Amino acid sequence: MNPKFSYEVGKAYVYNFQTTTETAITGTSKDVAIVTLSGVATVNVLNPCDFSLQISKTKVRASNEKVDAGPLEKQPLLFSFRDGTIEKVCPNDEEVTWALNIKKAVLSLLQHTPDGLKFADSTIETDVAGRCPTNYTIIEKGAILKKRDLTLCSGRLGRFSAVPTVSYSASAQTQTVPIFRANSECRMLVNKGVVESSQCIETHLLRPLSSVAGGGAQTKAVASISLQSTKKASSFKAENLNEESLLFDSSLPDLGSADRDLVYGLAKDICKALSSDQGELIPGLFSHLVHAVRRCSVRDLRWAYDKLVAKKSCPQVEKAVQNPCFGVHGRAYLLCRFVSVRIKRKYKVLISDPYSRSIFLDSLPNAGTPGAVTLMALLINEGKISEARQRTWFEHLHFTKYPAKEALKSLYVIIDKPQPLTQALIGVSGYARKVCESLGSECATDPEIQVFTVKMSKHLGNKCRAKDVIEEKKILATLKALGNIGGAHKDVQNTIRDCIQDPSLPVQTRLAAFQAVRSRACETSDLLLSILANSNENVEIRIASYLGAVKCPTYSTMKKIQEVLQNEQINQVGSFIQSHLDNLKSSSSPGKEEIRKMARSVSHGRSFPFDFRKFSRNLEFDYFCTENNAGWDADLNIIYSPESYLPRSASMNFTLDLFGQSMNLFEIGGRFEGLEYLIESYFGPEGIYRANEVLPTAQERFGNLNEKFWSRFNSLLRPKRAAPVNKAEIEALGKVMNLDKTFYNPPKGDFFLRLFGAEVATYSYRRGLDAPDADIIFDQIFRVEIARSVMFLDRISTFPTIAGLPLRLALNGTASLALDFESQIDVKAILRDPKTASLGLTIIPMASTEISASMGVEVNNLRYGVKTILNLHSSRGGGMKASWHQGKSFEFKLDLPKTKMSLVDAKSSLYVFSQNIDDGSEKLQKMNVLNSV
Repeated sequence: MNPKFSYEVGKAYVYNFQTTTETAITGTSKDVAIVTLSGVATVNVLNPCDFSLQISKTKVRASNEKVDAGPLEKQPLLFSFRDGTIEKVCPNDEEVTWALNIKKAVLSLLQHTPDGLKFADSTIETDVAGRCPTNYTIIEKGAILKKRDLTLCSGRLGRFSAVPTVSYSASAQTQTVPIFRANSECRMLVNKGVVESSQCIETHLLRPLSSVAGGGAQTKAVASISLQSTKKASSFKAENLNEESLLFDSSLPDLGSADRDLVYGLAKDICKALSSDQGELIPGLFSHLVHAVRRCSVRDLRWAYDKLVAKKSCPQVEKAVQNPCFGVHGRAYLLCRFVSVRIKRKYKVLISDPYSRSIFLDSLPNAGTPGAVTLMALLINEGKISEARQRTWFEHLHFTKYPAKEALKSLYVIIDKPQPLTQALIGVSGYARKVCESLGSECATDPEIQVFTVKMSKHLGNKCRAKDVIEEKKILATLKALGNIGGAHKDVQNTIRDCIQDPSLPVQTRLAAFQAVRSRACETSDLLLSILANSNENVEIRIASYLGAVKCPTYSTMKKIQEVLQNEQINQVGSFIQSHLDNLKSSSSPGKEEIRKMARSVSHGRSFPFDFRKFSRNLEFDYFCTENNAGWDADLNIIYSPESYLPRSASMNFTLDLFGQSMNLFEIGGRFEGLEYLIESYFGPEGIYRANEVLPTAQERFGNLNEKFWSRFNSLLRPKRAAPVNKAEIEALGKVMNLDKTFYNPPKGDFFLRLFGAEVATYSYRRGLDAPDADIIFDQIFRVEIARSVMFLDRISTFPTIAGLPLRLALNGTASLALDFESQIDVKAILRDPKTASLGLTIIPMASTEISASMGVEVNNLRYGVKTILNLHSSRGGGMKASWHQGKSFEFKLDLPKTKMSLVDAKSSLYVFSQNIDDGSEKLQKMNVLNSV
């Protein structure tokens, strides 16, 4: 077959190129953000298969501002050319990402993949836009039209989010998030085997902000090249080259740096907004604060923190709490101190945490950078952070977007403590998991990860043997924390193996050890299969070993599972394995395609009972629509033990499949022991509520609400005269009668929650039958914060354009809550003379939320586009004063202390923006809206 193209070796082809992008909200405003780029592209033919591209004489303008284009001209780009198909490019190590993307766009204009130039064709073409179904038609001799629907392309979406996903392949029509309606049309002119000109026009219409008439947020990109001349080719020196495809690199630029004074100033500005009744400004300022914190080193952040604390730069709303019991004596003094201490205890946040410090501390976990995480670790170690705030911080560590090994080192001081918080172990391991994800396949052998797991394993005690309940809880939390990490030191792995195999350990500890190796199933496959084959092993342990083994499916593994199933005599194990395999065989989830094929090779030796009310079973509910490339999968496990007629454990795993990406949204589950005695004591033949009396009793109690209320009220004043349950006597009687401990041991439970595959919360219940102190429950639940801010939405999605510039769609949401609380309770006067007393209370809550969405193109760390900002604000409040006069008269006053009150104030604005990525500065120009009222 004759070649389509006839580029001469040793000759250089000189093209003029130009790209233009226009971002606007059509039909709403005529304001446009424009970025233009022009220059000379010289294609050197080194040999029939290897060409090079050199860019020169480049000019870049963005919204009438000049942009430095120097990096575009520094490095030539080597690329392969197979008769019109560009299979790979070989950039230099020093090539910057944004410049490489523009060069890929220029090469995409030269590419023609069909076999000939004379016939129409349809093919899958890979270029800067993605892997796209492409239709070629011939207009006339040498004139070619190329069309494609970009929503059908794969490899286009670049996400920057804390949510991890796993790619899957499905023969679906929709391959990317259909948030844009995007089309491309190119016209190419070929003369004598050489591309003379090529022009492509793309339109990207944002569907959520589009109208029926075609208006809305839109970016139009135009790229063109035209041959100007030929000359002698330049030589190419191949050094430090990397090989990659024409696909767009959607990685974000570095964060840059920020002035520490900016952080301090923003915190002060937020304080001023709070104190001057401008709460609607706070979310936007807090968003700027978070982004500024991300650009600061730990040294600068520490300086800002110390200055905020030392200078008391923000006025506190709270009044200094004086001793309200001065002058009161005797029993009255004791009662007064009790009341005042309780008030201080309930509202301790209100009298200790100034606005400036609270605002700054809120920004650290939302920033999530190494500097912010390091400062968090320092402040926790110095004892300057409350336990409640620590828990919040540890929860944020699971979702950081900027993991780094140096920040992981700083967290060692937290896990090195003899008795660390459970949330600390889980949270820090979640951060280590993020570091592992950034390391990829190197995680398992990375020295820092090895050191971290060794430090964590010190909390496992003597091979998971606990001396008391407190140590048992710590061991369970440590095992679950180790399960978050993809790699572990060899000694740690051996310890976990010992914990799995030790039959003297409690079942719940061994089950937690199984979870510690859930991400390394292939390394422990032989151990898991040997435990499964041991018919003398505990039922729950065998089922756990099966679930671990199938996470690394091979035909050899499936063959061994089949052998176990054919010889299985225990119904609980057999029914679970059989139901799980049957569900795998019929699953429609694209992420289970590989294991589905293997499961179909397993045949059952016998049938097991499937009644989930009595036997362990796996249940699966799934749906996948090939046309829309979307679906979901809910996987449930119900596991029984021969020691109980109640399920011992239950769990549910929910996965979402969307446009080629699987997200393991959540997994929740729990394990319970000792509930039999508790249930029988209430619903058994001799229980408080006999089975045949439950319904009549419920009807009687709920039939008359008035009677129920007064009955409940009286029960508080006069408890029932039922004989108290003495647990020690019951246990002693059980031992005398040789009763099984299962029926009188206190109940215990273990619960867990995983989000996106990471264990984020765990709870172990080890109390007896006695009810916990109500005050303890109240203190754990009741929290009052004077000012809190959070960034609840922070996501950037990137889509390539034919201009080689990234189209960034950014969503940002922040919320701020504040409470101005003041009470005037004259405890001393009330105790001296209850007939003459006064009470005052003022509560002024404020809530404000800001959501911004921007769409723009980026060139050399500068972003230009359009932005919409929605602000919701609510601020209201009031006060009351009550007084008694000699027990004869009562006075009650209502007060509205705010000069400005709003139930809900909503405001939306449109802007053209330009943003400097390096320092975070942004210029906003309000749009002139057409036909506005």
